[in-house]
Amino acid sequence: MAKMVVTKLDAAVSHTVRAIYTYFEKDPLPALSLTWAANEILRDLIGGRKGVPASMLRDHPRIIEEYRKEYLAICAKIPNFLKHADKDPDATVEFEPDVVPLLLMDNIQMLGRLDVALPFEAWFLFNWVPLKFPNLKNQDYVEPPELVRAQAQIDPNDYEAILRALKEPRVRRGYTPKVFKLPVERWSG
Repeated sequence: MAKMVVTKLDAAVSHTVRAIYTYFEKDPLPALSLTWAANEILRDLIGGRKGVPASMLRDHPRIIEEYRKEYLAICAKIPNFLKHADKDPDATVEFEPDVVPLLLMDNIQMLGRLDVALPFEAWFLFNWVPLKFPNLKNQDYVEPPELVRAQAQIDPNDYEAILRALKEPRVRRGYTPKVFKLPVERWSG
């Protein structure tokens, strides 16, 4: 394999896309590790440059300050468990795989903050999440969620079909990469 020159943003996008595939391959633990790594990179890249917090899930001003540390510990529970294996090598931890798509959604909104046109996989996931988790629907879709179901003709719980759809050229046909922007006014306390 030839040497590659990558930017930190390239790495974050690559991690996010690979995490999407890995999640739908029903391997959520490495998907979480990739997602978390990309999330850290994206938060660092945004820093304070945009005048608002980087991450909707981790930096949102509506998180009550006295609970922020506890909330962040919950977010980082699995990544920290894996990172600090030397502290208790025989320990176990419970893991909720449904946290992965939510963190991926956070990555997608940060990519928009950085004016990155969404890869097809990110657009697909962004539209799949409200199909899988209907209580999370809002008006910030990149495309109507019905388009994902119509193009892919899949059940949001059929991960094998989703993987086939992600790899199917006809599903990608007509997709034009676009920058997703969450309105900044939604960040106000």
